[in-house]
Amino acid sequence: MEDGCPHVVFYDSGRGILPAIRRFLNEGQMPDSDVHLMGLRIVRQIIIAHEGTISVTEDGQEIEVRFQPIKSGRDWQAGQNIFQ
Repeated sequence: MEDGCPHVVFYDSGRGILPAIRRFLNEGQMPDSDVHLMGLRIVRQIIIAHEGTISVTEDGQEIEVRFQPIKSGRDWQAGQNIFQ
């Protein structure tokens, strides 16, 4: 949780996310090349459907997912339990 918002950061210790995939995740621009995106397309759709954002750093080493603040007390408690 960060400022009442569910917030998750993933780190890639390898080569990082390919530039074509970064553009897709950051901007929604489909790559021209033959890149497998089915799983990431679904992930991006779910995040956007829940009014969240996903972004990848320029070097492709970090992916950040952020959602809107949790509003009700009951939802807040559920969120706290999930993200601890």
